[in-house]
Amino acid sequence: MLATTVLLIIEKFSSIGGGTGMPLPGLAGYNPALLTAYTYWAALAVTVVALAAIYLLLRGRLGLVLTAIRDDEVAARSSGARVGLARMLVFVVAGAGCGAAGAVLAISQLQVQPAAVFTVNWTAEMAFITIIGGLGTIEGPIVGTVVYMVLQQTLASYNAWYLIIFGLVAIFVALFARRGLWGLVDSRINVRLFPVGYWLRLDTDRPRRPRLRAPRG
Repeated sequence: MLATTVLLIIEKFSSIGGGTGMPLPGLAGYNPALLTAYTYWAALAVTVVALAAIYLLLRGRLGLVLTAIRDDEVAARSSGARVGLARMLVFVVAGAGCGAAGAVLAISQLQVQPAAVFTVNWTAEMAFITIIGGLGTIEGPIVGTVVYMVLQQTLASYNAWYLIIFGLVAIFVALFARRGLWGLVDSRINVRLFPVGYWLRLDTDRPRRPRLRAPRG
C-alpha cells in the first residue's frame, strides 16, 4: 500500500522522470568492472551495518520492549512500555535499511524506474525469505536469502513456473517447519550466531525471585 502510494506520487513529477524514471547521473562513465566491484563492497557494507544495528537494538532495552509487545501488547502497555515509540523506532530503522538496499540496487542497474523499485514483488520476496528462513531470528532471513537466491538462479529458466514452486516451498515450510529452516538447525544443534531474546531463569540463591536475563553470546 505504501509503495503503491509513493509510486503514484513520484509519477506526477516529470522533473525526476515521471513514470519512465531516469538514469543515475555521474555513474554511466564508470568502468563496468569497477562499478560492479564498488556495488559489491557497498552492498557488503550495508549488510554489515544493518546486521550490527539490528543486533545491538535487539540486545538492548528496545529488544525487551519489542519482545513484550510481540507477546502481549496490552500487557506491555500496562507495564509501562512505550509501544508507540518502539514501533516508530523500528519503522525508522527498517526504512533506513530498505532505503540503503534500494540505493545499492539503483547503482547496480544505473537506472531508476518507479514501477520496478516501488513494486509489491519486493514485499513478497522479503516475506518469502523470512518465512522459509525463520521468524524471530537474525539468522533466519540470512538463510532464507541464500535459499531464495539459489532457487531463483536454478529455476530462472522455468519462466512463471518458478513462482509456483516458490509458493509451494513457502507453504511446505509454513506447515511442517513453522520456525523455518534455521529453526530446524537450532532445534537440533542448539546454536545461535546472533543470540537475541530473553528467557526466564531462576536464581539458585533466591528461587522465589526469577530474573529475566539476556542470553550470552
